[in-house]
Amino acid sequence: MLVSFIAQHSLPFTLIPHIINLSQELSKDYKVLSSLSMAACTASYKLNYGLAPYISSSVIEELQNSSFSINVDECMSNAHQKVFSILVPYYSEKQKLSIVQHYKSKAFNVVNAKTLFDYVKDVLAKDEIPLANLISNLCDSTNYMRGKKAGFETLLRNHAVHMLDIDGDTCHHMHNIVKKFLSPFEKYIEYLCSDIHNDMNGVLICADI
Repeated sequence: MLVSFIAQHSLPFTLIPHIINLSQELSKDYKVLSSLSMAACTASYKLNYGLAPYISSSVIEELQNSSFSINVDECMSNAHQKVFSILVPYYSEKQKLSIVQHYKSKAFNVVNAKTLFDYVKDVLAKDEIPLANLISNLCDSTNYMRGKKAGFETLLRNHAVHMLDIDGDTCHHMHNIVKKFLSPFEKYIEYLCSDIHNDMNGVLICADI
């Protein structure tokens, strides 16, 4: 039945393991599942006005009562704005496992350590999340993030002296190490990996067809 459903709706067969996992999670609450319905609204409407507020309030409630870390980074949006995002890893008492959730995102015209620190401090205060629950900070190694005198982490640590010193985000450290290691090869290895990735995508598309 599952394979037939995938074929009928022209979906890739690589989705099957994920659909099975989703079905197993949904079946845990049969009463809710049996009464579940969905109107013909757009996905963005459901996410922005339905699911997003629920997820946000749930995350805030857990952060108010749990120790957590913050993983902060910036990226460039399609509108060429600098968007600062905060992820929060913590142990969820509701789910009985360690999870990582999106907490907040904000677009900035000017990004520096002071504006980021003020933003983080304000959103935690607004959501009534105790600063004592914040146990560590993960970020990249840019000057305004890790500067010893006036960097974001320094400002944060001045207000949360109990925070652990874990020397930044392991992912960024690994990225810097790999970048340094590959620099003598003049991007040939990167081009090779891109070619392999594109070739494998082509193979998967052909297999689905």
